[in-house]
Amino acid sequence: MATPKLLKGSFRGVAFGLPSHSMSGGRRVALHEFSGKDNPYAEDLGLKSRTFSLDLFVIGDDFTGRNALIAALEQKGPGVLLHPYLGRVTLQVGEYSLSESYDSQRVAKFAVTFIQPGKLEFPAAVTSASATVSSASTAASLQAASNAIAINTSQNRASASLGSVVASTAALVQTQAKRAALPSGLNSNTATAQAIQLMSAYTSDSNALTGLITTPDLLCYSTADVVFRLSSLGMTSLQAFFAYQRLLGDAAALFAGLHFPATAIGVTMAANASLYQDAVYTAVVGSAASSAVDADFSTYDEAIAVRTALSEMFDVAMNQVTESTLFGYLQDLRAQSLTAIPSPDQALPNVVSVKVASPLPSLVLAHDLMSGSSDEQRLIDLNSARNPWFMPAATNAKVLFLR
Repeated sequence: MATPKLLKGSFRGVAFGLPSHSMSGGRRVALHEFSGKDNPYAEDLGLKSRTFSLDLFVIGDDFTGRNALIAALEQKGPGVLLHPYLGRVTLQVGEYSLSESYDSQRVAKFAVTFIQPGKLEFPAAVTSASATVSSASTAASLQAASNAIAINTSQNRASASLGSVVASTAALVQTQAKRAALPSGLNSNTATAQAIQLMSAYTSDSNALTGLITTPDLLCYSTADVVFRLSSLGMTSLQAFFAYQRLLGDAAALFAGLHFPATAIGVTMAANASLYQDAVYTAVVGSAASSAVDADFSTYDEAIAVRTALSEMFDVAMNQVTESTLFGYLQDLRAQSLTAIPSPDQALPNVVSVKVASPLPSLVLAHDLMSGSSDEQRLIDLNSARNPWFMPAATNAKVLFLR
């Protein structure tokens, strides 16, 4: 009978003999058995750590080899195991046991459990740019509403004056909603009816703002809510951004056109209008920032154009705000927004100009200058082509180039 070959290995450089080993692994499963239900649910929690069980032995006339292996097994941290089957692996010692007997005084037998060490990883909280900007926008609007507590409507003329400003603001919001929010691709009478019902409810909510004059902080917060919800009326984020851009222009014209008498009551009216203006501007630029960050841009140039337009909107709003705390919130909102446009995760192409020597079909140019037929419509739109079959010869035809 042939003598079995003695397998050898080492751990942290200490040699040993290896008569046998085993490995265990699998999945971590939490079994859920519910009362009254015949079928359990096995919840998969991920891979189990692989566990290696090795039977080792060290031979020697003294205890040098045994003591060296004990020291290696008790050393802190993972170590390198040279294994006849597994090769070179880094493992963590779990536990071990040692047995010696008078019958085999030169042999020290070890049973060792090794575990995959892995690495220390804590769950990382990832905050999206959209959530950060939305939070900053809400904080700014809450500050504007808090400032609005100073609005004084104790006199009828002051209350009526502010009511007129609020009604005009609500009308501006409704105008932008009707201009941009009605869905253009409705394909059924039911969808059309739902859109009309949604717009009707939105109009009712905006008109209700004038009834909140006696609670100025609630008035300003409700104004911010109405302005923000404009973006949910069946439009894309990019369409919403342009709606807010127009709304800010309309609001700036409204507030610039206000005139009050040079009397004590006139001073109160002007102060009330200024505080409400802060709330309106804050709501509009905050909503515009959220829409811009959420927008799906076609090109890098488009993203930069929107970022520039948003920066200009912040200029308009912040030039009017005089209260320092609100100004600080807007400054933070501006920084959070502009640094998020465009998102670093987006690989947006640039628009570049090329020379086209002779008229060619757009499909041919899309294959020659861009990615192929999938870009044909984008090529037509970029160049405002009247006839896609005969794209004109030009020295500045526009195409997309991936950055």
